[in-house]
Amino acid sequence: MAEWVNATVQQVQDWTESLFSITVTAPIDPFIAGQ
Repeated sequence: MAEWVNATVQQVQDWTESLFSITVTAPIDPFIAGQ
């Protein structure tokens, strides 16, 4: 199981009152599809 890492929120995009996206910066390896 992967360990938890600290991250910093860089951006919050509100799409509707109940839907949003966040962009974070964290010291993790790049994601490769198919892992």
